[in-house]
Amino acid sequence: MLLFLTLIGSVYILVQLFLWFTWNRTANISLNIKDLPQLSLTVLIPVRDEGKNIAACIDSILKQSYAYDGFEILVVDDHSSDETAEVVSQYSMVKYLALGPNQHGKKAAINAGVKEAAGEIILTLDGDCIVGENWVINMVGSLIGKSADIVVGPLVLQGKSQGNYVQKYQKIEQAALNIINCAGLVSRTFYSSNGANMGFYRKTFLELNPFESNAHIASGDDVFFVHKAVAHGMKIAYVKAKKAIVSTWVQPNFESFLNQRLRWASKSKAYVHVGTNWYLYSFIAHNIVFLILIILSIVHPLSRTYLFYFIISKSIMDYIIIRTGLWWTGQNAMTREIIGASYFQFFYASILLYRILKQGEFTWKGRLNNSNIKKSL
Repeated sequence: MLLFLTLIGSVYILVQLFLWFTWNRTANISLNIKDLPQLSLTVLIPVRDEGKNIAACIDSILKQSYAYDGFEILVVDDHSSDETAEVVSQYSMVKYLALGPNQHGKKAAINAGVKEAAGEIILTLDGDCIVGENWVINMVGSLIGKSADIVVGPLVLQGKSQGNYVQKYQKIEQAALNIINCAGLVSRTFYSSNGANMGFYRKTFLELNPFESNAHIASGDDVFFVHKAVAHGMKIAYVKAKKAIVSTWVQPNFESFLNQRLRWASKSKAYVHVGTNWYLYSFIAHNIVFLILIILSIVHPLSRTYLFYFIISKSIMDYIIIRTGLWWTGQNAMTREIIGASYFQFFYASILLYRILKQGEFTWKGRLNNSNIKKSL
């Protein structure tokens, strides 16, 4: 039984190793303005209560080396209660659209924005994102050059408190997620995405209507779009370009971090892509086996050997992926912080499961939501 449990838990580690090799085989790209045809483009920014961040976001977009007449910035406001509208109004070149009284949520904002957009290509950001001057070139150039229908770009997280491990963990985790998301897309084993850095053709979105069956789920605007595109035989590509990196902020404390993760978890029950579900199941099985081995090691001496193997293999694999991701994005972390991240993930995942089973509710952007996962367990 112990051997069987260890083999089940090891599947996830082997998958992670495969993804790391796939990342290393994927070439880095860097495009120049001469590589890009002049196409109409809309940078779409769905926002809610981003008054403190939206100016920096817009300023970074306005510094793009891609500066054709067909380039527009469109901010879609999901009923902000702060100064978001006032800040955006200071930019005469930025279009502003407020959702109507019967429209709520990020998906509604994206739907409205795509319909309003003048560009044939759309890039999406969140309202707290910052981009480099060659972001557009590398995202649009990859969309065209890779003959893709959708492209997904990398993300880095910035923290405001140097001594806060929750913030530090989020930066470490995102460095690993860049590798995992890229390798999943390249290998076509599973499909994830990031709405804070995506690009697609407007006609693709209108054709798919990706939120038709999941508008009631608070999260998943990015993943559901990608999964529906894959189901229709469309091509999804990852932009492995340092100049395509988007920077955004971490969650400031543990409670807001958990609420964000509950929001993300709320979409998982509606996944339809088989490979993505299997990857998710392998992660869950990995953590369950880890917990079982910890409990058994208290009363069963032999299980301590298997637990030791589990800890060593998990620590090594996580370290390799995280260190690679940090190096690629130009970030750094101490060895003990990286190793600690492996087990902090197990710690918060356990609390997350408890919160789901207990109530399943979370607060995001001032709105109370229900994950609806408890009903499906």
